[in-house]
Amino acid sequence: FNGAVVRRQLRGGDLVESDALMTSREGGFMSAVLENGYRAISVAVNPTSGNAGFISPGDRVDMLVTRKVRSGATTGNDEQVISETFIEDVRVLAVDQQLDNPENKAILAKTVTVQVTPAQAEQVAIATETEPTLDIADVL
Repeated sequence: FNGAVVRRQLRGGDLVESDALMTSREGGFMSAVLENGYRAISVAVNPTSGNAGFISPGDRVDMLVTRKVRSGATTGNDEQVISETFIEDVRVLAVDQQLDNPENKAILAKTVTVQVTPAQAEQVAIATETEPTLDIADVL
């Protein structure tokens, strides 16, 4: 049962049978691990923005957005790079398609799936659509 989640609510003293549990290899696992009222959203990462592979499912992360902004309306060519944390302390659900990392190895991922509120999901969608760099930072 290591790494399994329950399919339905159990009470103290209930017998835990195998049909009451599901593992990451079964369909519908994401909906089982996603907390009620939250959404799962995946973001593309690279070795730098994905924290060099040291983000694992179950970690809590902040999401940062970095943009190039023109400054100085008269010169027109001055660009400034700004970065801001726009979502804090979100739970990592999966790295690529891995829902767990039992050996705790670094994974150079292409996507990271996080659990967010519906409003945060909208923020992520807007941030990724405008093509800035989206970074993930580990939360201590």
